[in-house]
Amino acid sequence: MSNTYKVELLTKRLSLDEYITEYMNRVKVEGYCKQCDKYGNCWSCPPFDLDIDNYLKKYSKITIYAHKLIIGDSVICDNAAQETQRLFKSLREKSDRHIFAKEIDICNSVAFVAGSCSLCEKCEKPNPCKYPNQMRRSLESIGFDMARTAEVLFDTELKWGSENSLPQYMFLISALVR
Repeated sequence: MSNTYKVELLTKRLSLDEYITEYMNRVKVEGYCKQCDKYGNCWSCPPFDLDIDNYLKKYSKITIYAHKLIIGDSVICDNAAQETQRLFKSLREKSDRHIFAKEIDICNSVAFVAGSCSLCEKCEKPNPCKYPNQMRRSLESIGFDMARTAEVLFDTELKWGSENSLPQYMFLISALVR
């Protein structure tokens, strides 16, 4: 990642029941998922054969981590889309290293990554997952509203770039349940 950008790590801890009550909106979030080409084509993305409520019942606490890459105002560049992808990939790698280290350190915990699984270059669904023990879902894939999570828990509005400018910042949310 470029040395000119600052990355902040923000953390919130709360009961999983509270997070489910306040931030889960499966219908709304799956509507967004349906607009993505990974919907139904990636093992970590919906729809999947997982009883989400039953799965989450095993856990009582959630720690949410937000990695915020601060880019700045009005950063114009000729290749904004490519630069955004490059920065996103770099931030995602940092976020993944962080959440997987936490998962190893905290017994009986499970990580949720920021976005879809990135273990394979292209998911081979419907063939069996090559890495079923390492594949992780994201909070949004099971119905949590990331925009609301960012706004309410971290006082941060999600930002998007344009064709010729980078967003003011990137904000990736991962979590650990236990």
